[in-house]
Amino acid sequence: MDEKRKIFKLNTEYWYTERIVYLVGGAFVFVSVLLGMTLDSRWLYFSLFVGFMFMNFAVTGYCPMAILANKLGARRKQ
Repeated sequence: MDEKRKIFKLNTEYWYTERIVYLVGGAFVFVSVLLGMTLDSRWLYFSLFVGFMFMNFAVTGYCPMAILANKLGARRKQ
């Protein structure tokens, strides 16, 4: 099969640190946008912070949520 036709799919056999970070970050963004739309628009600043931390994680490799997940026993991606 041509390499261009392959679809990327994340391994979902177990919950590793990076997957937990995606889940928690996505949940934070989802909830803060809902709160921003219904209660107070200042909740959107929390989404801005989460987005910044995702970019920081991609560039520097430092993520407080990943540190917490590791301390709670999450495995690193193999």
